[in-house]
Amino acid sequence: MLGSVTRSAVLLLVLAFGLAACSGDDGSTNLSADPTSATTRATTTTSTTPPVPLVFSCPELPIGLGDSNLPATGNTGYDVAAYDLAFDFDIPALVSEPPFLEASATLSATATEPLTAFSLDLLGMDVESVTVDGTPVEWCRRDRELIVGPPFALNTGDGFSVRVDYSGNPTDAEGLFDEFTGVQRAPTGLFVVLEPDGAASLFPSNDHPRDPASFRVAVTAPSDLEVISVGRLVAETSDGDRTTTVWESTEPVATYLLPLAIGDFEIVELESNVDMTVYLYEGSDGIGDFVQQPAILEFFESLFGPYPNDRLGGIVVDVEASIALETQGIPTYSRDLSYEDVIAHEIAHQWFGNYIRLEDWSDIWLKEGLASFAQLLWAEHNYGLERYTRQINGLYGFLVEDPEAHPPGVPERDEMYTGSVYWRGAFTMVALRDLVGDEPVMDLLRAWIDTYGGGTATSADFLAMVDDRLGAEAFEMASAWLYDETIPPLEARGLEPVLGG
Repeated sequence: MLGSVTRSAVLLLVLAFGLAACSGDDGSTNLSADPTSATTRATTTTSTTPPVPLVFSCPELPIGLGDSNLPATGNTGYDVAAYDLAFDFDIPALVSEPPFLEASATLSATATEPLTAFSLDLLGMDVESVTVDGTPVEWCRRDRELIVGPPFALNTGDGFSVRVDYSGNPTDAEGLFDEFTGVQRAPTGLFVVLEPDGAASLFPSNDHPRDPASFRVAVTAPSDLEVISVGRLVAETSDGDRTTTVWESTEPVATYLLPLAIGDFEIVELESNVDMTVYLYEGSDGIGDFVQQPAILEFFESLFGPYPNDRLGGIVVDVEASIALETQGIPTYSRDLSYEDVIAHEIAHQWFGNYIRLEDWSDIWLKEGLASFAQLLWAEHNYGLERYTRQINGLYGFLVEDPEAHPPGVPERDEMYTGSVYWRGAFTMVALRDLVGDEPVMDLLRAWIDTYGGGTATSADFLAMVDDRLGAEAFEMASAWLYDETIPPLEARGLEPVLGG
């Protein structure tokens, strides 16, 4: 992702070259059902002893998965296989008021440990009802957690579904990473930027890259607006001036990578071996640098292997927010950040970040640094070695003078989107390429994708592969770029941090 605030440093570089309320919202415990009258849930055992109904008391549960930088995100105890989301948006003309949402979310999951209660990530929103396996259940709210009491205990390996009916103004959600995260307004509709913790502002979820799932997204909105989301468009049904549009993805998608945009768009189809539909905000200057997208895809496939999706589109929204996000299969761009270098960066993310997901947000350089390196490789391929060299020289000078150029391998929360994560991360690969040459480095990246594609990985995993495939000197060099306080030299290029790092 490229974005704003601390993320603005990245833009400059690219341009240069307790117990809270237990309840409903009134603070009282919600008694939407008497657990003693709940029907017996289906089990796979043959025991004749009926399960004992649970008594719900808004328990203190572990908060989050323990992520180093975003400890409150995600939840333990279950794994989500699929989300079935239904959004009904009231979008005022020109979005003069926040869009109002009535929604339901059904999560199909498997217990990974015995559960007598579990949490979902959800910010804001008014929860109206919760069911587990079709049975109304009790629930409460605590910070960003929606705590749910199933009617009976869940055993490890038990499959279950939870449905939440809720409503509210998603653009009003508080407690997100920054003001650019979550549901954003555009002149004729809305779009989402859910990295890193914004999914919880739109739907109840296990909001962490460790738990991807398939998605079905049904969106009801004014019929004169386009609705774009994840995977494939499978249905459109109109009723008067309202249309319900259904998108589905059978491939696993991390929650922060869910695309969603509603508004006036011009649709452009590009020729490619995958579906390459680009949605341009009404009144845009046309396809612009997206004309390069088929060639960028072909080049990256030659380096990294087969593209991991069957769709590579683009959404350009009518805002100047300096935001670009690698939403899966169809990256989302603000109109001021939809040019070639950024397009290459977001396409590279489909391998680095989307296909190989983060185990922990402290390892964010694994997606941003590797995508930035791929962006440099595209510039070299398309414009020649001189462009690559010129960009490296300029970016190195910028990093040397940047007071936020902290080691990218261990960024604090407020350092996750600084230039160091993007460009010291990228220069880790530049330095390795200078040391061992093209073929070993490209073989390393292919092995990285082949080994960890479809799962999660860490910086330790990457360095272990560097050590194994490229040797001890390469390992020490990569470690220095990721963890030394001072920016290392690029000796082969005569570049040294004479001003300190």
